[in-house]
Amino acid sequence: MNLNLLAYASILLLISSLLIALKGRIIHDRNLGIFSFFISSFILYIILYFVSNFFTGKGIDESVIYHIVFGLNGAGFTEYIYLIFLTALAVSTAIFLPYAFLKRVAYKEKAVGNSGYVFRVVVPSCILFAFIISPTTSSIYKLYSHKFTLQEEVSLPFNKYYREPEIEKTPKSPPNLVFIYAEGLERTYFDPNVFPDLMVNLKQLEKKGIVFESIGSTYGTGWTIAGIVSSQCGIPLVTASSGNSMGGVKHFLPKAISLSDMLSKVGYRLEYYQGSSINFAGIGNFFKTHSFDTVKGKNELLLELGNVPQNGWGLYDSSVFNYSANRLKELFSSSEPFALFLSTMDTHHPNGHPSKICNEPYGSGKNSILNAVKCSDQLISSFIEEALALPNADNTIFVIASDHLAMNNTATDQLNSTYRSNLFMIIAPGFEETVNAKMGTTLDIAPTLLNIMGFDAVVGLGRNLLTEDSLAKEIPDFDKQLKKWNPQIIDFWDFPKLEDSDVIQIDIKKKSLNFDGIEITFPVLVRFDDDRRSSVQFPYFRSSRPKPLKQYLQDIKYGQHFLWVDRCANISQTTIGESTPYCLMYGKSSIGKTTTKPLTDSIELSAKEIFFDNHTSKNNSSIGTVEDKISERANPDRIIAHAGGAVDGHKYTNSLEALNVNYEKGFRKFELDIIKTSDGHFVAAHDWQFWKKITGYEGDLPPKRDDFLKTKLLGKYTSLDITEINNWFDQHPDATLVTDKTNEPLQFSSKFVDSSRLIMELFSVDALFQAKEVGVASYMPNWRIIGDFSEQKVQMLIDLGITDIAVSRRKIATHLEQMKLLKNKGIRLFVYHVNEDPGIDESYVLCNDMDLVYGMYADDFDFNTSKNCK
Repeated sequence: MNLNLLAYASILLLISSLLIALKGRIIHDRNLGIFSFFISSFILYIILYFVSNFFTGKGIDESVIYHIVFGLNGAGFTEYIYLIFLTALAVSTAIFLPYAFLKRVAYKEKAVGNSGYVFRVVVPSCILFAFIISPTTSSIYKLYSHKFTLQEEVSLPFNKYYREPEIEKTPKSPPNLVFIYAEGLERTYFDPNVFPDLMVNLKQLEKKGIVFESIGSTYGTGWTIAGIVSSQCGIPLVTASSGNSMGGVKHFLPKAISLSDMLSKVGYRLEYYQGSSINFAGIGNFFKTHSFDTVKGKNELLLELGNVPQNGWGLYDSSVFNYSANRLKELFSSSEPFALFLSTMDTHHPNGHPSKICNEPYGSGKNSILNAVKCSDQLISSFIEEALALPNADNTIFVIASDHLAMNNTATDQLNSTYRSNLFMIIAPGFEETVNAKMGTTLDIAPTLLNIMGFDAVVGLGRNLLTEDSLAKEIPDFDKQLKKWNPQIIDFWDFPKLEDSDVIQIDIKKKSLNFDGIEITFPVLVRFDDDRRSSVQFPYFRSSRPKPLKQYLQDIKYGQHFLWVDRCANISQTTIGESTPYCLMYGKSSIGKTTTKPLTDSIELSAKEIFFDNHTSKNNSSIGTVEDKISERANPDRIIAHAGGAVDGHKYTNSLEALNVNYEKGFRKFELDIIKTSDGHFVAAHDWQFWKKITGYEGDLPPKRDDFLKTKLLGKYTSLDITEINNWFDQHPDATLVTDKTNEPLQFSSKFVDSSRLIMELFSVDALFQAKEVGVASYMPNWRIIGDFSEQKVQMLIDLGITDIAVSRRKIATHLEQMKLLKNKGIRLFVYHVNEDPGIDESYVLCNDMDLVYGMYADDFDFNTSKNCK
């Protein structure tokens, strides 16, 4: 349904409800404030839609949210002065007028009788329905609906489709590159049936190159910086803000590898020019983060060009093209390959602003944006034709691409009357005129371009459209899938390093913390690596399955520093009842060296407080005492009760009694061997032959569940099926289950009582992907499925989200260097085959191996007795 029609329908419904309220005499002095509040809120709600729609033509979309988050610094405000004035007037009216009006018409007393009751039901219902059917609601729902369906739907594995950007082969003579991002200059303008004789010059230029006819728009690519990111990095633009300000982020997607990063690595000089401010939307930060040698916008170019004509956004395109043409001549005289990127601005919505040198309007000249499009057609084609005529231009590739589909402008109705697609044209030496009709998106631009340039390369979620199908064609409902991959894409962001002199400001009124110029609203968990570089975790946005920050805290590697701000009830039961709902916790994970405080007022927390280490001696040595080390190693987070732990000297029972005895000894992680009965039920047993041996069972193996449950282990211990396992872990909420044997994470996690307390040792790569998507606490591959190690393979494990690996202790002697590499990368090793070899018992591993490995599977460890490694 047309969004504007929904807007008018919701307004009409609100007016009707107001008239009904007046007729029913239900607006009176006692409820005047409530009525005026809802009416004011509704008007503001509708204003948000109309202002957003003025720019996007699609209501509130990702671009609106992005600019709310990043701010509008550098925008061409003078171009929208009337809109700003009218919006301010409308907002003021929405706030003050409803109360003033209702005050004049309100009755002194409320209506009585059945009639008044009916009106009191009908009117609020109408107001509520007005909110529900408004286009603001439908726009917001469309943006965030994926968050409410992720728990029912399993996302495709991101790592299966994302290709780490890499150039595998470089041509002997790498070509130069000139790339023009044309502001909203979509391919639809080339349609002669809708826009006859509009793109005359670029149509002629098309005959010299490769034309891609069906480059669509997808989630996270539909505005300027998003289009640039998608075409450079092969990923949509998703911010890690979850409503927080990202305006202070100094490095833009630093973990993403872009087209420019790859070109820089093979020796290219990279330059970028545009006529508007590079501060707008983080464009300058993006290019500076990603290997560009020169990045210039309005302010930088004015210093060199002096007094040149300007519009509300900055310099006209004619000035930028003139500057770039001169720079291009200089670059051609150099021996090093280069990539020159430009962005145009004359065709910016809603009206455009043609450069002054363009005197010929389009048609009658009444449609302002089409006049600007015609001018851009002339300027871009002239720039490229002149460049092609320069000496040394024969080894140069030229690209013209839309940054995104045109937003709401004076030609929107004409654009919507036909199929819409982005412009993507490549003029390359040795390539004849070619029309490629494959479906694609701007995500596919970088890999396609690199391969045309002679490189053998892959880039993110993009595909080479000359040889492959786009993921937009391969994956049904591609937009929806991209939204499900938000958590993985957000991981390409990064946050600052905290120095000794830095402080974190925590503002209780704004419910935010601020450090290094970044403001982040809480609840939030900030964790710091060994180099004190931070990463930020939010409770809902970074995971395909919403989970509390407490669970993220459990994922932090042993001894890592962190800062957590959240509701007191989520952090610690001991702080409930304080005068403030918010608390903070900071310190080192897993070893109890933490501080918890209620936040009764705004505070400043110094880096020294966060990183204060109680193990540090007075002479600043980082090496603690032997007793300190043993205390750290003998931590319940690091010791797993093997097969439930030993009971009465018996190992491998996987019994109820084993769980109870070892819980009292201090274990909090319990391994159980999970296998299935003949009728398909999960039960705890090491294997059926061993189970038969210790039960004396004489029937066929495997048994049925009922037979399994009524058979005692060693004549006295209780067998466990999934129901009894769940009952026990439900009664012990601080305990975590570690599984062995089963390789079915999807099926088992759906049966277990709490997947946030489930660690699964797994035995195939497919099972790891399954476990990642269903959201278990840790999916722990067994060493034997990993194979030989390298830096690249370890990085793949990290990208997959692997934090733990189960490995035989016997591997230490032969794989020492690989284990050191894993430890340095923050991956924790848990060793089994303890107590299996002469002299290698739990005490030996505790004293000799746990500088290298993180933890072990133990049979008879008692946390309540002191440990001694002397």
